[in-house]
Amino acid sequence: MTLTSMISRVRERSRTSDDFVADSIIVDRINEAIIQLAKDMGGLVKEAYLPLTPKFDMSTHHAFNITIVGGTNALVATDIPVTDAALNDVAGAATATELQERIRAAGPTTLLVTWSASTYKFTIDGDDCTSIEILAPVAANYADATDLFFGKAGKETATTWVSNVPQDCMLTVALPSDFLRIKAVEWDRNPLSPAPFDLFMSPQAHGTPCYYQIIDKTMRINAVPVAQKLFHLFYYYSPATLVVVVDADTDIPVEAEIEDAIIFYSTVLLKEDEGDLEKAGYFRARYIIAKNEYKQQLGNQNPKFRTYRKGTIRKEYRVIT
Repeated sequence: MTLTSMISRVRERSRTSDDFVADSIIVDRINEAIIQLAKDMGGLVKEAYLPLTPKFDMSTHHAFNITIVGGTNALVATDIPVTDAALNDVAGAATATELQERIRAAGPTTLLVTWSASTYKFTIDGDDCTSIEILAPVAANYADATDLFFGKAGKETATTWVSNVPQDCMLTVALPSDFLRIKAVEWDRNPLSPAPFDLFMSPQAHGTPCYYQIIDKTMRINAVPVAQKLFHLFYYYSPATLVVVVDADTDIPVEAEIEDAIIFYSTVLLKEDEGDLEKAGYFRARYIIAKNEYKQQLGNQNPKFRTYRKGTIRKEYRVIT
């Protein structure tokens, strides 16, 4: 339903004319009704498909040791801090740029570091060198960052050095801004289960995710995947505030099944504004009936049997009639 249509429906229910109540007041009451419904429902339900984007946290005490033999970028074994200022949730390409700047600062002025968005790997290109070796840092004041950024250490007798998929770089995914809580989530059509947070401190294992944990609208998953798959979730959300400017093409961001509840509660608020508490009580009862019917409809969407991981069966659900 469009905003214009809902305003007309609210006016019909409340018997109000635009000569006495402006559209902006009606929109305010519709906003209040949506917020109240979301509270009463514990959030409304929305579906989303999310991309899992590799991200890196960079600290000044994280480092690796690099040796480049031959060519214009030759460099004796040197500890390289991954950054000169702490950074969080840095994308792969930006991380490659930062690593390149740190290595070039040690001398190899034409060396290149690139990130592959398709393979999730870094490539260090020494131009005309004969070998590149990446090892743990030598200095005691640095923490080893080889696994975190390269997924391996060692020597390549070539002009380039290609990493593995870095450890834990696909551990987290940002949830939508209107997210309140999870209803259901699956990875590659396999349902994920919540798990204690300590499982996500240093998961290290790559594979198919089975578990998740959420903190501050960020989901962590374990095991950590190395390729993009279907990441599908249903979640409870808080609707955004509608604009006051009425546009015939603006859709109300809620399901059609709960539009009547919003109309009824908007009418409650308008009748309370008028001081007509009897009519307000009548429409509040209509709102409660519409809200409960929707909640019952959601409950009855649970199938009698639900498939679970690896073909096992969950318990039977009782359908409320």
